[in-house]
Amino acid sequence: MKFLYLDFETYWSEDFTLSKMTAESYIRDPRFEVIGVAFAYPGEQPQWHSGDLDYMRSVLHALPWDDIFVVGHNMSMFDSLILTEVIGVRPAAYGCTLQLARCLNGSKTPDGKNISNALGALAKMYGLPIEKGDEVIHARNKRRMDFTPAELAAYGHYCVKDTLLAGMLWDRLMPKFPKSELFLASTVTKMWAEPRLVLDGPLLAAMGIEIAERKAALLGQVADMLGVGATMDQAERMFHTQKLLRSDAKFAELLQSYDVDVPMKRSPKKRDAEGRAMEVFAFAKTDEAMTNLLEYDECEDETFNEAVQSLAAARLGTKSTMAESRVARLHGISIRGPLTVPLEYGKTLTDRLAGGGKLNMQNLNQTKPITKRTPNGSLIMTPGGWSRLFKRAPDMSQVMDTERRVWATQDCHVVGLRDTILAPPGYKLVVADLSNIELRMCHYLCGERETMDALRRGEDLYCNFASRFFGREVTKADKKERQHGKVAMLQLQFQSGAEAFRRAARMMAGVRLTEMEAQATVDIYRATYPKIKQAWYTGQKAIPNCAAGGGFYLDQRGLCFVEHNAIRRPNGMRLQYHNLRQEELLGFDGLPETSWVYDDKETRKMTKTYGGKFGVQGPTQALSRDVIVEHQNRIERALTGADRLEGVTLCVHDEVVSCVREDHAEWALAMSLEIMHQAPKWCADLPLAAEGDIGQRYSEAK
Repeated sequence: MKFLYLDFETYWSEDFTLSKMTAESYIRDPRFEVIGVAFAYPGEQPQWHSGDLDYMRSVLHALPWDDIFVVGHNMSMFDSLILTEVIGVRPAAYGCTLQLARCLNGSKTPDGKNISNALGALAKMYGLPIEKGDEVIHARNKRRMDFTPAELAAYGHYCVKDTLLAGMLWDRLMPKFPKSELFLASTVTKMWAEPRLVLDGPLLAAMGIEIAERKAALLGQVADMLGVGATMDQAERMFHTQKLLRSDAKFAELLQSYDVDVPMKRSPKKRDAEGRAMEVFAFAKTDEAMTNLLEYDECEDETFNEAVQSLAAARLGTKSTMAESRVARLHGISIRGPLTVPLEYGKTLTDRLAGGGKLNMQNLNQTKPITKRTPNGSLIMTPGGWSRLFKRAPDMSQVMDTERRVWATQDCHVVGLRDTILAPPGYKLVVADLSNIELRMCHYLCGERETMDALRRGEDLYCNFASRFFGREVTKADKKERQHGKVAMLQLQFQSGAEAFRRAARMMAGVRLTEMEAQATVDIYRATYPKIKQAWYTGQKAIPNCAAGGGFYLDQRGLCFVEHNAIRRPNGMRLQYHNLRQEELLGFDGLPETSWVYDDKETRKMTKTYGGKFGVQGPTQALSRDVIVEHQNRIERALTGADRLEGVTLCVHDEVVSCVREDHAEWALAMSLEIMHQAPKWCADLPLAAEGDIGQRYSEAK
């Protein structure tokens, strides 16, 4: 397979630009035009080609794409889709220098200074001998036919330099990555550039209307609660409602009525009589806690999440909530073509894939059952397709939709985003999901042998812990008690305290605990798993040594080697703690305390770390990610063949979603589950489990 360095130049204007549009909407827009392209094999001088679309296609179709590993800067979410959908060619593999630079450096140079991941900035950082030009600025508003011959030649020279820079940068970055990571990065690009998933446009349109109606109804209820006159017209009533919501006290009262924790922060100026920083509301647009409310998704009830988002949006005067925006964007994509899955490689501390394209495909909530509280008229998914809820049986055994069809309640659910994603005709979605991988990895890494033995015996860890807490045998039939055990096992392994656990139990699982019950749960957990507790203390001691240079293994299994400002994993990838240092921060009691912090790889924000986070949470999540990557790569290789629609098409946390021909579905599911039951060589004795299913819609398979 040969590397080919490539760069496209395209038409842009003030309104038609990537700074205002997603790459998918930009490339699929009728205004889109390729001005030219430059490409070259390693060691060759790039050639610039410019002409009409037929000419461009003829030039590029002449290349042996089945044997080409195409490389470019932002190939992952720009040039690749031009190749596949505009030009009509599909390379054997994709390489993106932006992906690798982001993974390796984040937004920082080795000395910790902030940089851009733009090609010109990276060229300076790596000392490349070519200076990026600025001809693209002068190309604004110019169609290909608007260039003079001299201007077009200058633009071509600019494109040639970008192609050379991308090739040089690739040569610097590529050797720093194992082949498994390059394969993963290529697969991530393929998910976007070779889309196979189909969106249900009519359902998305109906969902958009439903969300808007729920939002209007909610704000109407808020207006009633605030005493805003019901005789006003809707626009005036909402104006006065938003005005009242700008009162900190009123907004805090509303959040409390929804049982949502009011976001607070320590004031840098206000002090009490003892000199402690006083707590004040964190309601400003710049407060991270307020941003979190706009994207609130802590409750299993999606309608509840939308309500909190709507309140925050009304407070800030935002026109749309996250839920509205995401449904609207997906609906727009459904009109333009199949779903280009925007996942970002190398963006996070643990190297887990992150959501991109303003869609966050890593946050697709599970389907929710129909309950007595589900309003009539709600969108529901039935065995006969999507409809609306008309009424339900008194005992909730059956429901009737608006077409007067009667269904067993257990066979239906409230419509969610997973319902809108489908396999193309003649194909199925196969979903394989690793079972509680982070819990397993945490206990494995910390050396909790009894847990490993229990897993090998097929025991339910959530029931085991709940049995210890309640002092009696808890089974899966004891749903509330098991849910308590589940939240405890997942939340407390990373050194969560009683109050944080109590809040998580309420929001994640609907389990309401007293302060004493929460503290008792924490105490029992720490007594039951002493090696995890010891790992927190080991992690705390390792932080200053990491800042000082490292040179030792963090764990007894030898999986995590501490280096200077980094932890190296078995595959050679690293958790990077840029500029790890001590800072004086305000503690929980409002008094200054010295804490260990680092600069987040992507956001550049100062981030606090401590024993449980540094020594257990980060390594656990990164190693869990490495397990799923090995599985995903093996599944992708097994599915790669003559049919280009077959392959891994989405990865959501620990789920691998593949698109396969209908007659391959059963085989693909069995193959995927067999792979996901096998631990990688570096953790061969880690007991794994996986489950999966097949469906036309994503929701049917998961």
